[in-house]
Amino acid sequence: MIEDTVLNIFQEKQPVTARLTIASDEEVQLHGVAKITELPFIQVEIPRLSIYHIDITDIQDKILIIYGAGLSILTLYTSVVSFVDPSTLLLNIQDYYLKEQERNALRAEANRAEVYYRPLDEQGNPVQDRLNSCEAVNLSKAGILIRMNEIIEPKQKLELLITLPNTSPFSCTGQVERIGLQKNGKMETAIQFENLDRSACDAIDSFCTHHGE
Repeated sequence: MIEDTVLNIFQEKQPVTARLTIASDEEVQLHGVAKITELPFIQVEIPRLSIYHIDITDIQDKILIIYGAGLSILTLYTSVVSFVDPSTLLLNIQDYYLKEQERNALRAEANRAEVYYRPLDEQGNPVQDRLNSCEAVNLSKAGILIRMNEIIEPKQKLELLITLPNTSPFSCTGQVERIGLQKNGKMETAIQFENLDRSACDAIDSFCTHHGE
C-alpha cells in the first residue's frame, strides 16, 4: 500500500497532465486537476475527456499522471477504478517516480523584474491585444518562472515583454513547460525562452551575474 509524504501535495487540487492510450491505440495527452481521495486513490478531473466518449474498456495500460513544480517532476503510474462522471476518473496509484532536474544555466531571483505576457495562436499571432501582468520569481537565459492568476496549459506559446533593473525592455516568445498551484491560489508557471536575441542574453547574463544563486 502506498503511503508517502511525497503525495501530500495532492491533498489539495493540483494541475496535472494525463497520458493514456485508448482502444484505437491512440495516445492522448490531456490536462486537468487531481486530488487524493484516500490513498492509494486519486480523482482526476479532465474537462476534455468527455469528447472521446470512452469507457473503462477503451483505456489500455496504465494512465500516467504528471505533475511539475519548480525543478521537480512527479509521475504517478495509475490504473482506472471507475468513471465518476464523463470527465472525471477515479484512479488507483500503483507506483510513482520523482525526478529532480538539474539547473544548467546561472539563475537569479527576479522579483525586481517587470514581466508581461499574452498567449499566441498556432501561427504565432497574439490571441488578445492586452498584455497581462504577472510576478517574476526567477530567470536565466534558458527561461523564466512566473506567478499568474490563470491556468495556461503546458506547450502553450507566449509573447513576453521583460524589463530588468537598469535595462531597456526586451521581448521574446516562450513555451510553457510546467505549471504548479501555490497555496495562495496563484499558478507558478515555468516558461522556456525560444528566441532571445544577443542583447537580451547579455542583459540576463549581467543580471544573473550580479544577483545569481
